[in-house]
Amino acid sequence: MLSERDVFEVAVPILKGTASALGASFDVDEVIFQMLADYGYAAVPGVALFADVTEKTVGRHILPLVADGKIIAMGTTRNR
Repeated sequence: MLSERDVFEVAVPILKGTASALGASFDVDEVIFQMLADYGYAAVPGVALFADVTEKTVGRHILPLVADGKIIAMGTTRNR
């Protein structure tokens, strides 16, 4: 149970997007670029969490962005 003297911190990134209280999700590309702008990187699990999609869906969005030279992918996967 928390008391008046208990202190805790939490980092909650606020993404500018089209999500609403009705359950609409963020656009995946928008989340990717917003995370890149805010943090300098965008990890697939984080993008999936904020965009409310699967990691596979994020991968489908990342591949064309990398192919077009809009982002640089780091790390290795079976597809790279």
